[in-house]
Amino acid sequence: MYKSYWGVNVKPFENTLDIKMFYASPMHEEALMRMLYVISERQGAAMLTGDYGSGKTILTRILATQLNSNQNKFVFITNPQLTSIEMIKEIARQVAVVDKLPTEKSDLLNILREVFKRNIEIGRNTVVVVDDAQLVKDNETLEELRLLLSLQPSDKFYVTLVLVGQTELREKINRIPQLKQRLAMQYHLDALTEQETGEYILHRLKVAGRTDPLFTNLAIKAIFDQTRGVPREINNVCNWALLAGFSKKLDTINKDVIENVVKEMV
Repeated sequence: MYKSYWGVNVKPFENTLDIKMFYASPMHEEALMRMLYVISERQGAAMLTGDYGSGKTILTRILATQLNSNQNKFVFITNPQLTSIEMIKEIARQVAVVDKLPTEKSDLLNILREVFKRNIEIGRNTVVVVDDAQLVKDNETLEELRLLLSLQPSDKFYVTLVLVGQTELREKINRIPQLKQRLAMQYHLDALTEQETGEYILHRLKVAGRTDPLFTNLAIKAIFDQTRGVPREINNVCNWALLAGFSKKLDTINKDVIENVVKEMV
């Protein structure tokens, strides 16, 4: 609705997994580098945590694009509330080329062991990413995921497990010492700083096609104060601010616009 008015080609503040819109803060760059290391060196398991809307999921998609698809097979588990057998079956469904999967867990594990082994033999890593892992129903499912790491015959793992979730995932993993000991990496994403919030907004506008300033400095400060630097919340406020500015035929988004938008969102 407001794209042509603000001189953008796409809506810059949609809450979608659009890799082009990704803003690489130093913190996100560090998390990405560490995960790349764990995978490339076959270190076993990694845990990435952060508050709701901090950019965890899109970071895992960025991770997949930065690794050669011929050398890395990614499995994305987007429904963490599967039972343990359902989880194993979903992983097998994504990696195994078979007409019909068996129903017995032991048979599924045998298939996974053979697939993981074959991938290693041809120089391919298998990476299992469990998103929103704090929602995994019980410890049994996490234990099954840990057992996947036990399929290796030597000092190099057949599979890399990446657990992604909100802060409470750390507490859940702390209660399972056998799994915690397998974590080669633990990293937590904090919210953006005020300066990074401004850079984030400018970056997304630039990717969308606008280089001229749009939000005033006081508006950016108001956005940061309201959102505490959480990317998803920044998107929400900025999106509604652009719509409000469009309806009022403004040239820029100032502090007053942000404050009014925030009042309407409460």
